[in-house]
Amino acid sequence: MTPDQAPAAIALRSAKAVARDLGHPSTINLWRWRKNGWIKSVTIAGTVYIDLSSLNEFFERAKTGQFATQFHGVAAQSHKGGDV
Repeated sequence: MTPDQAPAAIALRSAKAVARDLGHPSTINLWRWRKNGWIKSVTIAGTVYIDLSSLNEFFERAKTGQFATQFHGVAAQSHKGGDV
C-alpha cells in the first residue's frame, strides 16, 4: 500500500472518556446509541472506543429532530396537557 492509498485516520476516544466529556455518569446512553446503530464504535482489548466523527454526525442529526418520537398512551395525554 502506498501513502496515497493509505486509509484516512479515524479519531477514536474511549466510551468512558466520551461519557465523562458529555457529563454523563455512565456509558449507558452511548451503549443505547451504539445498539441502535446511531454511532459507530470498535472494541479493542475489551475497551470500547467511539468514532468521534459518527458521534458528531449523531448530534447534528439530533439537532434536526431526527430521533424525536411520538408519545403514546398516558405519556401522550400528559404531554398534551390532558388529565391522566
